[in-house]
Amino acid sequence: MAAALPRFLHDPVQEDGNRLRRSFLPGLLFAGLMWLVFVPAFFLDLELGQYGLYPRRSFGLLGILTAPLLHADWAHLLSNTFPLILLAAMVFYMFPRSSGWIMLLLYLASGSLAWLMARPGYHVGASGVVYALASFIFFSGMFRRDRNAVMFSVVIFFLYGGMLYGIFPAEGRVSWESHLAGGIAGMFAAFFFRHTELSPAEPKPEIRTDYDFPQTITNPPAINASFTGQPQLVIRYTFVPKKPEEVKLLLSENPEPGINPESPEEKPGF
Repeated sequence: MAAALPRFLHDPVQEDGNRLRRSFLPGLLFAGLMWLVFVPAFFLDLELGQYGLYPRRSFGLLGILTAPLLHADWAHLLSNTFPLILLAAMVFYMFPRSSGWIMLLLYLASGSLAWLMARPGYHVGASGVVYALASFIFFSGMFRRDRNAVMFSVVIFFLYGGMLYGIFPAEGRVSWESHLAGGIAGMFAAFFFRHTELSPAEPKPEIRTDYDFPQTITNPPAINASFTGQPQLVIRYTFVPKKPEEVKLLLSENPEPGINPESPEEKPGF
């Protein structure tokens, strides 16, 4: 009974760990599909470049779907595999409910923009999708400004900040147009999903303004200083004179009941 009890208890740390592990599954499946296409084609010496993306031609539209699964060589495949798994895991962790739509939008938008703006020729590889994921995560931190999004944005900047150079023309065999198209697609997708699945804001302390302050200030309770049962606010101190003249002067200024100031034989009770 005691061993089965933890299954019914809510453990936020364990739940967050399970969510993190599940977020790697889509990227692993996509990378596995890339390897499943490349490895047989490599050993069977199949030429699949004709199924890549060819810009502004109707027969090249199929490449929007197939080009990310095709790679030129082992180095090309490996350079896209690990970033794709990591970046996809970040997206699925940040957006557990909307990640499927985000991935689909980035996949199609990056390919469509490359089809519109790239140089004539066949473009293959998942680098456009990788750039779209990196751009989406980075700009999500800027647009959303919540703690998790900013943290992932900083991680992307330090890990893949060098990817910025990939959007400029360099080597002729590198499809920098696909990189640029992916960066643009990720930026617009981050703006579109900027209000999606935001982390709940921390509750602010409530400031009460409905205090019922008293309209009048009441006097403090009277102090019973003489111990006679009658409240008095002034405490009188005893003065002991040394001469009879001082006694007469004191009693003439402050006569007490039952004391005759003219009778020297009557003494005040000190």
